[in-house]
Amino acid sequence: CRKPWPPQLVLALIALARLLGEEAVALCLALMFHCLLRPKEATLLCTKHFNVGEDMQWLSRQVGVVTLMEPKTRRTGPRVQHVTIENSCLLNDLRAFLTTRQPEEVVFPSYASLDRLTKAWLTKLLGAGHGLTLGGLRAGGATYFFLETENVPWVQRRGRWSSARSLDHYVQQATAVLTSASWAAESRAKVDTLARQSPPYLART
Repeated sequence: CRKPWPPQLVLALIALARLLGEEAVALCLALMFHCLLRPKEATLLCTKHFNVGEDMQWLSRQVGVVTLMEPKTRRTGPRVQHVTIENSCLLNDLRAFLTTRQPEEVVFPSYASLDRLTKAWLTKLLGAGHGLTLGGLRAGGATYFFLETENVPWVQRRGRWSSARSLDHYVQQATAVLTSASWAAESRAKVDTLARQSPPYLART
């Protein structure tokens, strides 16, 4: 199982990416955690795969949709899959970010670039041996939403798992808590300081 990212660490890397002018990286990390996306699903997204415009504003709250044309489970599940974006701050920033981009344009950095950047930032914040990978954003998001909602069917549907048993491999409450508990005090202070500078991208609304 991928070690889940604690929410404060996701926020810290989002803030760090924004401070370094890497807006695409910040939005990609937020989207992967919020929408429970696999790394390669996220890094293949083009502008046309997002529906975040005014035509989605007929609901009582802001909601967007991201369409996954090449999901990992396309051979055993739906060939095209969808996930809702339910955080208004993330939705507004994505809308602004996508405004000037062409429909066929790939939105986020390649998997290799994203992996290289995040590994370097994680090592700088936490030191070597942290054991975190991009795949842990999906596990972290699933664990976070399970703890927030205690609604297994909702999390299962959001993560596009075929069964609750599959979801069990991703929801790792104890690991999520113990991950941050194992950090050195200096690392925890850095993470907390950065996290406070991030937009509130993780919540459902």
